[in-house]
Amino acid sequence: MKRILLLFIISIFVVTAYSQYIPLNHDLYSKVKFGKLQANQRQLWSMKPFLIQSVDSSELLIDDVFSYHEDVSNKCFVYRKLFAEHLINYKNDWLTISIDPLFDFTIGKERQYDKKIWRNTRGIDISGNYKDKLVFSSQIFETQSFQPSWIKHFADSMKVIPGQGPYKRFKTDGFDYYNSSGYVTYIPDKRIYFTVGYGKNFIGEGYRSLILSDAAYNYPYVRLDADFRKIKYTVLYAQFTALNLPYSTTFGYERKWSTMHFLQVMLFNRLNVGLFDAIIWENRNAEEGYRGFEFHYLNPIVFLRPAEFAIGSPDNYMIGTNISYSISNNYNVYAQLLLDEFNVKNLFKDNKGWWGNKYSIQLGVEGGNMFNISNLYARAEYNQSRPYTYTHNVSVQSYSHANQPLAHILGANFREGLFIASYSYKNWQTSIKYIHQMYGADTNDISYGQNLLLPYTNRKSEYDNYIGQGLKTKVNYVDYRLAYVLNRKTNMKLEASIIWRTQKNDLIDKQNLLFSIGFRTNLSNFYYEY
Repeated sequence: MKRILLLFIISIFVVTAYSQYIPLNHDLYSKVKFGKLQANQRQLWSMKPFLIQSVDSSELLIDDVFSYHEDVSNKCFVYRKLFAEHLINYKNDWLTISIDPLFDFTIGKERQYDKKIWRNTRGIDISGNYKDKLVFSSQIFETQSFQPSWIKHFADSMKVIPGQGPYKRFKTDGFDYYNSSGYVTYIPDKRIYFTVGYGKNFIGEGYRSLILSDAAYNYPYVRLDADFRKIKYTVLYAQFTALNLPYSTTFGYERKWSTMHFLQVMLFNRLNVGLFDAIIWENRNAEEGYRGFEFHYLNPIVFLRPAEFAIGSPDNYMIGTNISYSISNNYNVYAQLLLDEFNVKNLFKDNKGWWGNKYSIQLGVEGGNMFNISNLYARAEYNQSRPYTYTHNVSVQSYSHANQPLAHILGANFREGLFIASYSYKNWQTSIKYIHQMYGADTNDISYGQNLLLPYTNRKSEYDNYIGQGLKTKVNYVDYRLAYVLNRKTNMKLEASIIWRTQKNDLIDKQNLLFSIGFRTNLSNFYYEY
């Protein structure tokens, strides 16, 4: 509650919701990316969110994405506010101010359980721009909901709503939770940005990220960006929370800190190569007591500790790479490789299934405006992560936040294939998503390598580890949606959806069929494909 009040007070003094960062929304980023590619303008896309000005200084493309192609100046005030403009909008030579409602009123039914599902979200989005030097955004909303059975099971076991943090009980089996996010960005030069925020970041060009995704809850961070068009460098300092450990009346929940570096380089005008490293350390421990932020990790140089990484580190250290290549103006291929801490002498023992060979791989292809059809987008993607990747011998130092992974939603010890296609015509949108997952669930307090909150010291064996070990589980997930967009500024829409899901292992064999309709704004990614 204090965090919400603080963000609201800030917003009163710097009220500005034509957000200067493009919100983390896969559909929006696809439209912006392929819109730029169609104009033969290639960018470094992988660090998200990114500033509108960094990809579209004229803002013509952004206006095309967020606005209608018709003149509404002759429409009445009510029509413009409901269907074409921000609810409150003020602009002069030095200040832009916008305020919009956030809401999600969805009702549905899960057939197998004869159970009504509904979600009631109300909130506000305030954001803007002061002299192109200071940009600001704040979102605050509260939700009461009755979730589908598989999400309810996740929330009951992990004590969080996916991507939206802790909750209170609502009635018998419902949930009550709030969400707040915001940032202030200072732009001393058009190539340099300093951001202080409470929210999420995403590295990659896929639907998933195996490096840093937006699947977990919001967190406080400081982000520094240097963008020189062909080279972009980002340093991210963040604090995460370990909700799985006991709550202390003195210190609250255990905290941990992180420093991440991400360097992107464009080669041959088509190839984007990104290098990543991250280190996670606990706020305090039994040996040293209170550590706090380790100031020697302030060094903004990427790959600061390769020697320590090669021989093992007391903190959780990872390196990775993100690569993409524009085959044409309509197609892009991409890949990620993440290496968790390991010992070099054991690196090539994978044929023996050594537990410490911890890595994740992503391969994908995406298309936009395919077959010369405007607004037809699709992607096919493969992800896998070996057991124990992202884990640590100290649970608090796992690559997680608020009981969720900071990378893929499944944690580790999984394989996943997915296909997503979407098409829009005028105000109509339709999409279909198919996901197949295979993972090995942990059982009986023995870590088979999926749950990042279990220390790897609880592993089943030193060798003979493989993807799918443990309780081998397969999930199929199909999501079809049809929507009519009422206001592009806030992505306000009427939407109907059908979700079909199966889950099968040696203990359960479930099918879920969910029908729902909703009236909502939608500018954020939330992931429910478990």
